[in-house]
Amino acid sequence: RYSYLRAEAAGLAQVRPRTDEVLALQPTLVVRSYGGGPGIAGLLERAGARVVQLGYPETLADVRREVLRVGTELG
Repeated sequence: RYSYLRAEAAGLAQVRPRTDEVLALQPTLVVRSYGGGPGIAGLLERAGARVVQLGYPETLADVRREVLRVGTELG
């Protein structure tokens, strides 16, 4: 409720980060950072979704590399 983009997000569907709710949407791509346990990426991939795992950058240089990597992954 404190998001800077709260107004822009109004009306967009929200999905809790639960495997069953995500899979019910039949995604072709899932971008994730954490949660779901260590096996969730494999489960999502077996269900047909490509998984892009966000890293955990610690420095500004790491952030730059991660943004470029994820951008490349997303095309």
